Amino acid sequence: NISIMANRKYDVVNIDATTLTRYWQKEVISNHGFLIKHLKGDKAIFFSKDTKGQNVSPRLHVKTKDNTYQLIAVADTELDLSTYRCLNKNPLLNSLHHLLIRFDLSQIKEEIIAANLQLTLAKDTQSSKLSLYAVNIEPYFYIREFGLTDNYENDEDLKRDKHVFYYENFDDDQWRDKWGVPLWASPRTTNTNENEK
Repeated sequence: NISIMANRKYDVVNIDATTLTRYWQKEVISNHGFLIKHLKGDKAIFFSKDTKGQNVSPRLHVKTKDNTYQLIAVADTELDLSTYRCLNKNPLLNSLHHLLIRFDLSQIKEEIIAANLQLTLAKDTQSSKLSLYAVNIEPYFYIREFGLTDNYENDEDLKRDKHVFYYENFDDDQWRDKWGVPLWASPRTTNTNENEK
């Protein structure tokens, strides 16, 4: 757990991420990034990788036996329950929502000894408690159902099938003109369509 107590704007919050980072490097788990959950207290607001003109984006400070690396986040977002989409390109990360932050470790070939996630506060925070996890994306197994097009390689002769009412291969730039009543236009008649005269 991460406790933030009476911190000011621009203070850096250091989070020990050694275990998770070593797991990623050794491929014990896949690197899909960090998940930060708000547990209680104030919302902590951090600068994201999309903050312009300041050196405040999320960083991963990594130590090996011979070198030190300062990695900048390659992706970050907050997961707001008001939408099913990630809120990308936002200059701030609000910890009241779950935060996702990912770093590319591919340039580090030596064994990682220590790693600290460094987040810079964008606002004063009196008291906040967060928790750090690794994002785990389960493999998705799709059982494919066979349909009409499976009977035709490259959709050849699909237009001759008795179950097909309308066929369009979209090779012609004027394919929209061939459709009955497009959603983006008013109903048309044969007189207004050159292809049907």
